[in-house]
Amino acid sequence: MVDFNNYQVHMYLGVADLRKGIPGLTIEAAKLGIDVTKGKDMVIFRSRDGRTLKILAYDEFGPILIIRKLTAGGFQQIQGLVNGSSTLTITVAQLALYFNGKRIQGPKNCHYG
Repeated sequence: MVDFNNYQVHMYLGVADLRKGIPGLTIEAAKLGIDVTKGKDMVIFRSRDGRTLKILAYDEFGPILIIRKLTAGGFQQIQGLVNGSSTLTITVAQLALYFNGKRIQGPKNCHYG
C-alpha cells in the first residue's frame, strides 16, 4: 500500500478533460510544472460537471490513477486563480475530506503554486 503522507498534493484549479488517461494527465501535470513521475507529488483533476476526480501519482512501481465519482452532489470548485496560479497545494488530510465530497477551506494550510 502506498503511503501518501509523503506526497505533496496539488489541486488543479481549472477543469480537466478526464477522457485523458495516465499519459495525457502526466503531460498536463508537466505543463503545470509538476513532475509526478518522481514519486513525491500527486495532482487532483476535477471534471467539468464536478462529479468526478482523477488523482495521478507515481511510486517506485509505476503510475497510480485513482478515479472517484460521486453519485450524489459534487466536488467543490475551488474559486479563482490566485496570483495567476493554476494549482493549489493542500494537505493529505484536506485531500481525504475532499475525496469524500466534503468542502475544504483554503488558504490557511494551502499554498497557491
